[in-house]
Amino acid sequence: MAYLYINSPYSGDPVKIRQEDLGRAVRDGEGRVFYTLPRSDGNGYYGSITRIGGAKEEAQYMAMEAKLAQAQAVGAERSQRQIHDASGRARRSPLSRLAVLILLSLLVAAAVWLLTLSPWALWPIRPAATNTGQTAPLQMPTPTVPQPNLSIGQLHVSILITASTPWHLSDQGRHCA
Repeated sequence: MAYLYINSPYSGDPVKIRQEDLGRAVRDGEGRVFYTLPRSDGNGYYGSITRIGGAKEEAQYMAMEAKLAQAQAVGAERSQRQIHDASGRARRSPLSRLAVLILLSLLVAAAVWLLTLSPWALWPIRPAATNTGQTAPLQMPTPTVPQPNLSIGQLHVSILITASTPWHLSDQGRHCA
């Protein structure tokens, strides 16, 4: 399948056109409709805004094509020169920024620990400890109410009820006999 490239009469952008679509209405990249008509000299086709075309539209198309060819020649010449880098200074990568944030947060955490929680703290947070002479904290005795043993068949079960203390915090624990 053979394709032709015809410049859009609106923007000058090349449009790829099938051989079957010559002489018909086609759309350019921006969706605008134009017509592909044969040139008056019989040497190719041009893009026209109107269905009939005309000498004036053909001349405008030829002028636009000449300007595009000149721009391509100038662009090819300029691309051979050294291109100036106008992108500015290099930016830091997100990883270095993340590393700086982690380092700063560690420094802040160390300063908070040193000033409030360490043995040399200037503003201690923990309450002053009172020395009672004992090394272990005091434990209050857990009040218990003795319950009778229940007999169910050959199984004897002893029930222990602790007052307001869950079984796992009780010093006596659970008893099964």
